[in-house]
Amino acid sequence: MQCPFCKEEIIDGAIKCKHCGSMIGADPLPRTACQPDFAALFGNAARIWKENLADLVLLTLVFMLVVWVPIANIGFIAGYARSLFKVARGQGKARVGDLFDALGIRGTPTLIL
Repeated sequence: MQCPFCKEEIIDGAIKCKHCGSMIGADPLPRTACQPDFAALFGNAARIWKENLADLVLLTLVFMLVVWVPIANIGFIAGYARSLFKVARGQGKARVGDLFDALGIRGTPTLIL
């Protein structure tokens, strides 16, 4: 038996050609009526996103409140503690930016908010 792609001799009944790696056998099944086309699948996915967009936005906001706000507060508390230690050690006056230094943010609060 010969490979239909590379014309090398292969074993009878082989599924894959050992020379070129192509699959041997029947062509892939033609698309039948039971297989939906891409346009229908894409339209269905777009419809699902449109119907659930408000829920996803609400879920994102709740996630930010539940997860991100406590993380940010930990950073602000660390910055506040660093500012208190700085004043207690006599290393200078407390600044507004000291709250944001613990987060690694070097900017004014108005730019961040």
